[in-house]
Amino acid sequence: MKRLKISRDVYAIYVSKGGEGTTGTINTGINLATRLQELYYTIEVERLLSKLAATSRQVHGISHNLTRCVKSCLKEIKMRIVISMTPTGNKVFQALR
Repeated sequence: MKRLKISRDVYAIYVSKGGEGTTGTINTGINLATRLQELYYTIEVERLLSKLAATSRQVHGISHNLTRCVKSCLKEIKMRIVISMTPTGNKVFQALR
């Protein structure tokens, strides 16, 4: 939890000093999303990454490496994986939304 607080504080500093569209702020946001995901704060992660993706696309463009990175992280978070454990063997599949 201490690492999460530090990540939140660092992200807030980047937003207040440089704005939401700087590469530093977006990278720090991705780091915050990683911390949140480690603690299974999935809804907050999805909201944060959606916001970062929109900001990055608007400020840097759709083909910028940072925009691609955020979109990739968001796609991974949105994917729902289900593991079905049966006596005959485990099966992994993607759940539909």
